[in-house]
Formats: sequence, C-alpha cells, structure tokens
Amino acid sequence: MPATSDVVVYQGISMTKWAKTNLLSGMKSPAVRRLSPGTKLYRVADKKRMDNEAGRVDPEAANWWSGQKAFNKMMKYCVEQDSLGRGLGYAAREASAVLFQWSDCDMLVEAYVKKNVKIFYGRGNAQSENFRGTNVTFGGWDDIEQWFIPGMSQRDALGGDRQHTHLSAKGASVIQVYRTSSIRSVLASARSFR
Repeated sequence: MPATSDVVVYQGISMTKWAKTNLLSGMKSPAVRRLSPGTKLYRVADKKRMDNEAGRVDPEAANWWSGQKAFNKMMKYCVEQDSLGRGLGYAAREASAVLFQWSDCDMLVEAYVKKNVKIFYGRGNAQSENFRGTNVTFGGWDDIEQWFIPGMSQRDALGGDRQHTHLSAKGASVIQVYRTSSIRSVLASARSFR
C-alpha cells in the first residue's frame, strides 16, 4: 500500500503520484467515466513482461486499456489498410502511441470488467523516442479512445485446471483476464474480420 504522502486525488479519484504522472504523460485532457460489469477490455502487451504460469499480465502497463470500438478499428486497419503487413501490434502502437522501449506489442490481452470501476478516458499524447538511430514519433489516432484504470497492479491467480487472472484495485478484484494470445495467432483471425 502506498504511503499517504504518495496518494493524490485527481478528478475525484485517489491514485499514487506516479499513476497521475503516468496518466497525464500518456493522455490528452482525461475525463472520468464508469465502466459497468461485462465491458470488454483489450490491450497489446509485451510477452517478455508477462508470465502466464504465475498469472502476471505486464503489471507496469496494467493501467492502460482500450475498449471494443478501439480494438475493432485496429483490427479493421490490419485487414484493410496495412499494406506493409505490420500487424495488430504495430496498429496498436500507432493508435495508442506506444514506444518501442515500453513494449514489443506481441501479445493480446482480453479481459472484462467484473465490478463497476471508474476510469479515465481520452486521446493519447504523442510520444517520441530514438529507435535504432532514428527519431520516431507515435501521435496516437484521433479516433481511438484510451482507458486508464488507476491502481491496477495487483494480480490474483486462481489455481486448478481453469486458471484466471484477476486484476485488483484497492483490494477489490475488478477485471478478469479471459485470454492472452500471441499477436501472430490473432492476425490469422484478423483476415476474416470484415
């Protein structure tokens, strides 16, 4: 649990100072919304930072998600406009302004909301880096809404034959991950998405 001095309130939501900095560096003009149970969540993650056996889902990026509408736009781009064949990982990188240093964007995480949860939503801020000697900027797509869920760092893995990963905020399990898959396996299904 963070020290009291590390907690701030931003737009009526308590979070750590680090989470607020992360939010404001990644999102333009964040606003607050409530997600209801059953809302589907998607994000592209870094396989190296995941550990499916231990139930880890890239905890450093667990705050950042997209909804069904944004995911559909990324899939549609892969099928209709990606003439270079870069795939869903690169579409997510461009759409959500994800730098190479942050993620390989090689795993898709699919989840749903279990309990009402307040989130921040908005458009992504442009992000820049030097990648292999070239300055690269990802501006984020103007029609892609990003979701930031504060406090999503704890993981609860359930044992048995059907292991599920739950992401918790303030001690309450609010998200259930129901599938993680390699982007390569997702791309095969993207070709039939029309």
